[in-house]
Amino acid sequence: MSHLNWKRILLGGLLAGLVLNLLSMGGVHLFLADQMHSLHHRLQLDQDRSFHANLLKHLGMHFALGLILVWFYAAIRPRFGPGPRTALIASTAVWLLAYGLFLSAMVFLQLFSTHIALLTLLWGFFETLAASLAGAWLYREP
Repeated sequence: MSHLNWKRILLGGLLAGLVLNLLSMGGVHLFLADQMHSLHHRLQLDQDRSFHANLLKHLGMHFALGLILVWFYAAIRPRFGPGPRTALIASTAVWLLAYGLFLSAMVFLQLFSTHIALLTLLWGFFETLAASLAGAWLYREP
């Protein structure tokens, strides 16, 4: 049984978190700006205050997700082997758990429209895959 390289998990996780943050912010501005503005208005949230108040939480959440992504990649790597295929498997599992469950709950609670949820789900898959590939690229066994 191989041991996990925690230094490389941290390093790869930070890179994956950076990729997630950059793509997430880009995706919101490219695809969801109008929908998010409407959502803030419908929920009676102050858009400027809400954005600034939650920016650090948003950044931290994506760095944590990046760490989880690389940790999961490292954990399944002995079974599936190193490389992009294993990164795809890891990203799909984390994407289903992080994005799939969250967005399903938001639609169920009628906080997000199905349209917003589907766009976010699709963009989230792209984000998660890119972050997983970046983090896996830095990971090495001890």
